[in-house]
Amino acid sequence: MIISSCAVVAEKEPSQLYNNCTVNTPSYHIKKQDLSESEVCSNAHPACLPVLGIFVPAISTVVSGSIYIVGNTIHWLEYQGRCDSETIEIKAKALKDSLSKVPQNT
Repeated sequence: MIISSCAVVAEKEPSQLYNNCTVNTPSYHIKKQDLSESEVCSNAHPACLPVLGIFVPAISTVVSGSIYIVGNTIHWLEYQGRCDSETIEIKAKALKDSLSKVPQNT
């Protein structure tokens, strides 16, 4: 019996240059990888179906999804702080202006 399965893998994307601004942290994308003709399943091992059919796809999805979310969040935060400082300055000024309009209780 030959059973094929799949796993989900988080892969790094090449470094990107944003308007002459280099971001050091990588961004990630999710890729499905086929696992076919496993050595474990070639002898009709009883653990084959639960391991390759259920656990490998589920666990790889959770782990790779976590890497994807955390990695891309860090990448986005670095981009916001390093490359998009104009937006941060505008939002900081708007916050400061709105706080200066709040009446002071004395």
